[in-house]
Amino acid sequence: MTLTDTWKDAYPVVKMSTLKLLTDKGGNSVYANCVDGHYFPPFTLDVEYATHLENIQKMHIRDDDVTVVGYAKSGTHWVWEVAGMLLAGSTNYIRDIKESQFLEVKEVAALDALTSPRLLNTHMGFRFLPSEIVTKRTKVIYLLRNPKDVAVSLYHHVTGMNPGEKFVYNGTWDDFLDAYLQGNVWFGSWFDSVLAWEKTVTALTELPVLTVHYEAMKADPLSNVQRLSEFLGVQRDSEFCQEVVEACSFKKLKQAKDNVKGNNLRNAWKPGTEGFYRKGEVGDWKNWFTVAQNERFNALYAEKMKNSKLTILFK
Repeated sequence: MTLTDTWKDAYPVVKMSTLKLLTDKGGNSVYANCVDGHYFPPFTLDVEYATHLENIQKMHIRDDDVTVVGYAKSGTHWVWEVAGMLLAGSTNYIRDIKESQFLEVKEVAALDALTSPRLLNTHMGFRFLPSEIVTKRTKVIYLLRNPKDVAVSLYHHVTGMNPGEKFVYNGTWDDFLDAYLQGNVWFGSWFDSVLAWEKTVTALTELPVLTVHYEAMKADPLSNVQRLSEFLGVQRDSEFCQEVVEACSFKKLKQAKDNVKGNNLRNAWKPGTEGFYRKGEVGDWKNWFTVAQNERFNALYAEKMKNSKLTILFK
């Protein structure tokens, strides 16, 4: 069976989309684009959302494209900027925001107009990605992060947004965590997402993939930037990689991207909230999870991940 056959068998063409209310146990709701049972933020485009995703599946991929993939709040902003500096051979910040190449919201015509090399990025599962990523075997950077920290970060993200009525969510942390564990949130179940990823990559062994653990990159950023450099085929020296580490420290990166000209997402947050860059810490979940919540999470994790070979770095 060829890579193309594997792709077609595993990932059928998108069929339909609806706008759905996701409601937590406390009765708090937020809208989501529901496409074939998968949940996405309620982005509004010029075409139906299912049509957009089908267009993305069919889009042309260039040989030098790199795609950064990870469940939401797993470090895509950080790694996207690091990879961009490595490709450019410069520690100047990318003169745009990550969302300019975000598959969930950028239509194919806009993506086609971008200069190469493109740093495409997404939180979507592999079934929604451009099929030519597989057939052309272009490079993929996959991000993994402790799902407890993901939950906390995603909670602050969804409660901090205020770009329009459809995006507003006002649930408590306990209500949100319950919905997160059930997959009743934007981007669905973390468990389903990473397990589907594991299954796909196991089948597509010829696809060039580098897995980056958020916690490992925080603990030893230099060696992980060097890994990225080698994977991208640019072979930057240690001195340059260290300059990238320093330029992409949380404080510097947050300040730089907040000041990007034309960053219209700065107004998408409620006053006093942190926006995309909140803390960037490892282990913040300990400040939020109660003993009971942690026990519930651990039990579900043990059940869902019992057959998985993925390594998750809990801190």
